[in-house]
Amino acid sequence: MSHVPQLPASRGRSFALTGIAVATSLVLVACGGGASNGTGASASGSTAAGTISGFGSVITNGVRYELNGTTLVDESTGTTTTCSDNLGNCGLKMGMEVEIEADDVRRSSDGSTPSADAKAIHVGSSILGPVTSVAADGNSIVVLGQSIALTTNTRFEGGIQPVAGQVVEVHGLLDRSVTPVRLSASLVEVKSGPVSSYRLRGRFDKAAGTIGGEPMSFATLTGEDLARYAAAIDGQVVRVKLSTTAATDGRWVVTAFKSGERRYGSADHGKHSEQEGFVESVTTATPAGATAPVVTGLVVNGNAITVPAGFLGLEGGSLDQLVVGARVEVEGQVLDGALVASKIEFKKARKRSERGADDASQSQEFEMHGTLALGTQPNTLVVRGLTFDHSDEAAIRLPAGVTLADVLTWAEQGKFVEIKGYLMADGYTYKLKSIKLDSRPTTPAQAASGAAASGSAT
Repeated sequence: MSHVPQLPASRGRSFALTGIAVATSLVLVACGGGASNGTGASASGSTAAGTISGFGSVITNGVRYELNGTTLVDESTGTTTTCSDNLGNCGLKMGMEVEIEADDVRRSSDGSTPSADAKAIHVGSSILGPVTSVAADGNSIVVLGQSIALTTNTRFEGGIQPVAGQVVEVHGLLDRSVTPVRLSASLVEVKSGPVSSYRLRGRFDKAAGTIGGEPMSFATLTGEDLARYAAAIDGQVVRVKLSTTAATDGRWVVTAFKSGERRYGSADHGKHSEQEGFVESVTTATPAGATAPVVTGLVVNGNAITVPAGFLGLEGGSLDQLVVGARVEVEGQVLDGALVASKIEFKKARKRSERGADDASQSQEFEMHGTLALGTQPNTLVVRGLTFDHSDEAAIRLPAGVTLADVLTWAEQGKFVEIKGYLMADGYTYKLKSIKLDSRPTTPAQAASGAAASGSAT
């Protein structure tokens, strides 16, 4: 369960691109719209901020978000569309960073993935520009002066890994615990044709006139973009659109400017929320009678996280690992502008060069729901266009009494399945870890998706 951190009404105009009034009102209205009641009572609805880690329909932070008249807002381009396509997912891709506004999350009694109907999904890449260099060890690339970390969770769209000189679009989480800010890539897509502009999301240094450490020219900004630039402060994360040709003095020419971050506001009070990101700072205190300090608070994605006394909700790590730079997913309730944690999960990722034989132990799990088919390559299965390798039969978790031969029969029959796996070294194929027949969906949107995908699936 996740919650998108939302802008207070006073900051709404600074978030939207010029001409995107619809997106601005969506942020202010669809996110709850109410003032703080000071009671701590749960508010209606839910939100999520994280990476798309599966489809069936859109899976983020362990919740299936159904596309049922959902408003899609592309923060990179300023376009807004409506989507009810649970099969095609309206252009959304595995690895995209999203912020989702939804109704209450529904939990099932059989332990299957929780679900909710998405009201709005905000999506936006962090960078679009030419690759300057690729590290010899394959752990990073440099684009528009930004160092981009490539991990065992980085997906390469179409299986194409970039080389210097190519233009790429990158989705990922900003690690603001380091200077300069570093982007940890979740999706890298090599562009096949020319682009009309570059884009960058990074930390703004107003005095130096830089974004992400790169010198910028703001001389051509006008109207709302100029006003947003004037109101921006040092250290703020911003989104800018750039000309593809730098100015004569070497500075990138900024043609559009807006905020690139969201903070909890009064509309979030009482709501359940999640944040996936890097720990930027840690607060500790020594309780009365104790001899050592304990963690009482964190900052993740610029949002304050309160860690209650006696906290026992850690998963995948220990309290002493809650340090600056740790990548976590925090779940809890927003009270008076801070997320009070009920669960903190450490997220798995390693440098690509550190990939070991047991990828599953240090990589993120991806989940798909859809029609199963045989792949065109040996020892592969396909679900929703994604390829799963089943050559390591001993490592696959199967339901009791089911064999791999049965699974291959399911593929021949076009059965509807739940399948999970981990990215392999090519950053495109998934190593199959578990598969089972998917239970019949419980909501109208899920039922329509399942029926269309699987025909007579059971």
